[in-house]
Amino acid sequence: MSAGLAAGLFFGLSAGMGTGLAFGFSGKQLIERLMLSPNEGIRRSLKNGLVVGLLSWLVVGLLSWPFLGLGFRAVAVGVLWLFFGLFSGLIFGLFSGLGAATQHYTLRFWLACSRTFP
Repeated sequence: MSAGLAAGLFFGLSAGMGTGLAFGFSGKQLIERLMLSPNEGIRRSLKNGLVVGLLSWLVVGLLSWPFLGLGFRAVAVGVLWLFFGLFSGLIFGLFSGLGAATQHYTLRFWLACSRTFP
């Protein structure tokens, strides 16, 4: 049974990846824009990091709630839920764009403080 499961997984992933590589790429541009606004990329990174961070906080918090609720009081469960959710939200947010935005705005702050801002 496990050999059949492994073979099905291998051939399914191989066929899916082969089809995706053969027919998935396109030379067309998805969005036609004539003008980009300043700092648009960093703002998009900030938005993506916040969205992913908030969603992961919600998902991890909701998934960990039943496991943390076993044998604890309601206040302890709430504090643990808040800690696990916020920690995971911060980690996922930093890796999905929030880290780049933090570095960018920190650099801008230090350049403004040292009066070397262009």
